[in-house]
Amino acid sequence: DRDQYHPFSYETEEGSYTFTPRGERKPASILLTTKKKYKPVAKKVRASLENCPEKFRIERNITGDPLATMPELNPNPPEFSPTGRYTAERKEAMDRAHGEDFLWPEERKLLHDFMCKHNDGFAWSDSERGCFKPEFFPPIKFPVLPHTPWVEKNIPIPPGLYKEVCEILKKKIAAGVYEPSNS
Repeated sequence: DRDQYHPFSYETEEGSYTFTPRGERKPASILLTTKKKYKPVAKKVRASLENCPEKFRIERNITGDPLATMPELNPNPPEFSPTGRYTAERKEAMDRAHGEDFLWPEERKLLHDFMCKHNDGFAWSDSERGCFKPEFFPPIKFPVLPHTPWVEKNIPIPPGLYKEVCEILKKKIAAGVYEPSNS
C-alpha cells in the first residue's frame, strides 16, 4: 500500500480542499535523498581500552544506618505549619501542581507533614541545593588520556544580553551548580 499516494483534505472558513500528491518519486526515496552522514569516520571518537587506575575507582563508604535518624511519619498528621524551607507559598504551589483529584485530603495532609519533616531534602532554588555527604560519596576524579586539547570558538553572547548572562553564571557558580574554570 506504500506505492499509492493517499489524498488528504482540510477545511477552512472559505471551504474544504482536497490534495492528491503526484510525482515520480516514492516517499521513501525522498526521505533517503535528504539524509546525510552525521560526521566523517576521521572525526570518530574511539574509546580507549585501558584498565582504570585504582585512584580513579569510585568508592562508596556508607557507614552505619542513614535511615536510623529519619523521622517517622504520623498516620494522623497535624495541620500544616510552615517549617524551614517548606513555607506556606511552597505549600500552595504543591497544592496547585497536584489538583483536587490527585490526592485525597488526608493524603494531602500526610504529604505536607512529610515535606515539613524532610524540608532540607528539597531544593526550591539553586542556592538551596545540596550534595551527597563526602564521607559516603567522595568527589569523583575523571581519568584523562594525554592528548592535544582541541579548541572550539565560543558562541558570542549578544551585547544586549551580556550582563544578564553574566549574572546568571555568577548565581550558578555561587550556588555550586557550576565550578570556576580556567579553560
